[in-house]
Amino acid sequence: MKLKMIVAALAFAAAGSANADLSNSLSGNGSLFLGVIDLTGQVSATFDLGINMDSFQPGFTSYTTWNLNAANYGTAWNQFVTAAGANLANAKYLIGAMDSVGSAVGNDRYLSTSTANMAVASNQPANTSLLQWQGVDLFINASNTVGTHPTEADGAHFAVLADGNSYLANTNGGFANGKWKTSHSPFVAWGNVNTALDFYAFATSSTSGLAKASIVSYNDFAQDFYLNSTTGTLTYGTAPVAAVPEADTYALLLAGLGLVGFMARRRKVA
Repeated sequence: MKLKMIVAALAFAAAGSANADLSNSLSGNGSLFLGVIDLTGQVSATFDLGINMDSFQPGFTSYTTWNLNAANYGTAWNQFVTAAGANLANAKYLIGAMDSVGSAVGNDRYLSTSTANMAVASNQPANTSLLQWQGVDLFINASNTVGTHPTEADGAHFAVLADGNSYLANTNGGFANGKWKTSHSPFVAWGNVNTALDFYAFATSSTSGLAKASIVSYNDFAQDFYLNSTTGTLTYGTAPVAAVPEADTYALLLAGLGLVGFMARRRKVA
């Protein structure tokens, strides 16, 4: 099990270093991205999380954290925090990734956060709706031209409503109303900052457009995302608990400290 976790972590790191920009759905292996938005001020920020969806499939359980103030992200987070001001506590965030290459069943696949219970049928997208999600490529492609995306392996950018398609909630190919491709999903993808969000993998399930898409919950593996707006950090999974030294370890530690004190006193007397 430990070996599998190490291999997964190495794959995660390798995938991150290979990215040059946000990969869209036509890449066949889209980039995992974070979008955060203040709906009142109509400002957003988007971050390339440095890993492609093939390396982040259900069952990926390595605890991961992202610092949104990292140098490669430039000033995107600070700009967003400043622009949001008092509304920061009410900001929303989402995570997504896309692949629309190929016509076979299951080739159209997406990763997304959601505040909805996917066990409820009315929240489950049909195959025909899922096929429309590739329209978010307009947002991804526009994002790649601004901020630090053109110059950093994993970049970021800040946007306002007037910036058009690089704004997270643009109505052409974004997440207006919090839904993929402006209402082409029955659920809202974003949720409040400082709140854990469930994560799901979606894929076409058959050639029937009316059939429900295939859905796998990452929460089945006790994993979710959490954006801390105070520290500017995004985390995935559960932080490992530091090992508590056993009683014998404490005894050895105290004995060692006592020996150090004894030697110090002898040296002082000498």
